[in-house]
Amino acid sequence: MPRDYYAEVKSANQLNNLSIEGIVRSEGQRRILDNGALKSLKEQGIQVENALDVISDKVVLPKFPLKPMFGVEVQNAVELVEHLSFNDSNVLVSGLDQAKAFTNSIEINSESLNLVTAESDFSRHDLVKRCIKSSLLFDAYQEKLPKRIDPERPAWNFPRDYGITDRRRNLLLCNRMVQLCSSLNPQLLAHRRTISDAPFRVLLERDGVKVLLSLRADILLTSSEELEGPSASIDINENRKDEDVPDLHPLTSTLSLVKEVTPVDQLKDTIPFVDGFSRSNIHTAIFHFNSTETANIHDLDVSQDQFLSRSLMKAYAFALAEARRRYGANVQKLPRPVTVQCVHTDSKDFHFAVLQLNTVKDSSETTTDERNFYWSLPIQSLYETCEYSSAKPVIEGYNPSVFNTLLAFCRNN
Repeated sequence: MPRDYYAEVKSANQLNNLSIEGIVRSEGQRRILDNGALKSLKEQGIQVENALDVISDKVVLPKFPLKPMFGVEVQNAVELVEHLSFNDSNVLVSGLDQAKAFTNSIEINSESLNLVTAESDFSRHDLVKRCIKSSLLFDAYQEKLPKRIDPERPAWNFPRDYGITDRRRNLLLCNRMVQLCSSLNPQLLAHRRTISDAPFRVLLERDGVKVLLSLRADILLTSSEELEGPSASIDINENRKDEDVPDLHPLTSTLSLVKEVTPVDQLKDTIPFVDGFSRSNIHTAIFHFNSTETANIHDLDVSQDQFLSRSLMKAYAFALAEARRRYGANVQKLPRPVTVQCVHTDSKDFHFAVLQLNTVKDSSETTTDERNFYWSLPIQSLYETCEYSSAKPVIEGYNPSVFNTLLAFCRNN
């Protein structure tokens, strides 16, 4: 291309830039034309102010008090009360001894507990195995499970797993086993009722501090008749496993309980049924242990001793609520003992226990003869493994005594 072409392009760009600058300069210095509006306003007697004068002067605007949009009446402030709390998400750090000291209980040998267990029936246990498979393997409900953590490689991220959650596994298995017990004992249906997710709130005082027991019975069996205490048919002195309540000195029985602040109007006892319910006597409480819900305050795994202490704490809360329902909220001396059966499980291990509540007082206010009696059976595993093997559902190590004990608890009258 000829050199003159570049010169022409350069000169055209310069002329374009100059023309734009000229337009901007001329428009920026543009004068406002008089259109006669000011003269017309003055003829009509309308005062006109210069805008620059209004901007330069500092105008002080009057302050008006703000009023609420809606009329709100201020009520009296709600009084808050500080207390300790024990609920479904925590355990006692000192385990079973702390639970015995808190509940004023001594343990009785489990061999003295007269349980009328039925003879093993193969057809019956085939139904139990079907309940296990349908609850732990065949359920189609899939949910994101908690993250897997390798202690040797804590920073490693595993792929997320989907399956049946702990709470759903426990709920399905226990409901089906209780339903099977009811099917095997149809004569008891007229005297029993089953309540799911039964909440209990019991307020008491320990070591001069208010303690709120807020616990849940996942399955609660109630009866029209009171459950008789096991001590009526045995000699307690000969079957004592503990001489007295464990001494935790210098610790207290409220160790590791969580501090909370609650409105005073919410600190009251709560039971899952209303007055006048004909089958309101607590018979058996079944509650679940879920590792995703219950944990230590120091992030360690829950030990077996803490697992057993949770059984006693829940049994005591249910029995105390039942005693106050029968004999009044301010009862101090029970006319008759209150007995509650408990089943504590994580869908594999089952712990059966019985608590006979003889007194509602603390251990410091009672003598050695005034103690609550607690029977604790050894922990039993319902099975060893329940999984798919070669694309087939397989249960290995099935223990029939677990269902026989559960059936004996349900039949106990």
